[in-house]
Amino acid sequence: MYNFRAAAPNESIVFGAARPGYKDRQVSQWIDFVKQEKIQQVCCLLTTEKLERYSNLLATYQQEFGKDRICWVPIQDFQLCELQLLTEQIL
Repeated sequence: MYNFRAAAPNESIVFGAARPGYKDRQVSQWIDFVKQEKIQQVCCLLTTEKLERYSNLLATYQQEFGKDRICWVPIQDFQLCELQLLTEQIL
């Protein structure tokens, strides 16, 4: 579900998933799913334009996971992020 997968074959800490749907109920279902998978931190890579389609996705993540457990680094779809963003913010 949500294309939820480990970042690499032997990875046990970093996972990836597709974004939740835009409706609040879909966001809640996504959060419930990742919590069932024992995910405790979220790194959101959605751009500002994509986030505008949600009622307040980052605030919802902060409420559900904790403010210090949310990272937001906007990256355009199908683009690699800059090495500095990867090492200093995402990782």
